[in-house]
Amino acid sequence: MTYFKAKADAYDYFSKRGVVAGELLTAKERERLVPYLHDCLFETVVIPKSKTFTSFGVRKEVNREGR
Repeated sequence: MTYFKAKADAYDYFSKRGVVAGELLTAKERERLVPYLHDCLFETVVIPKSKTFTSFGVRKEVNREGR
């Protein structure tokens, strides 16, 4: 699945929503939640859904060591 991975912490003042470094967002989530953040703040990654986890409402990638 294709995700947008945040490179650093950022805050969208218009939508009043922030992202944390390493957070994974789908294309639709990015359009809906943080539409005004610039593309340079994200990198596109392809990760299977089974290699992600959610903690405190933030989707992240599972590391090679486990988490």
